[in-house]
Amino acid sequence: MAETKTRAGAASDFDEVRHDLDELREDLAKLMAHVKSGAVNRVTGSVDGMTEEARELYGRLADEYEQHADALARHVEERPIASLIVAFLAGIVAGRILLR
Repeated sequence: MAETKTRAGAASDFDEVRHDLDELREDLAKLMAHVKSGAVNRVTGSVDGMTEEARELYGRLADEYEQHADALARHVEERPIASLIVAFLAGIVAGRILLR
């Protein structure tokens, strides 16, 4: 009779441990999902910030390019002969460098 109670008690303890392990497994899965979603949100926020910075940088570079292109166009209109000579000499220098 005592052996039966011991086996019943052991089975009950075993069931409790199994139940506790199942709950622990579920809690760990929830925790991992929470950590993963937090990490994804932080990365997404960082990428959004980087994307905004990249847009601003692109906008500034595009504006500067446009200003330099306009200045070059005005220079060519004001001094076409000098611009032609500079372009010709730059072509000769580039050709020499590429042939080496």
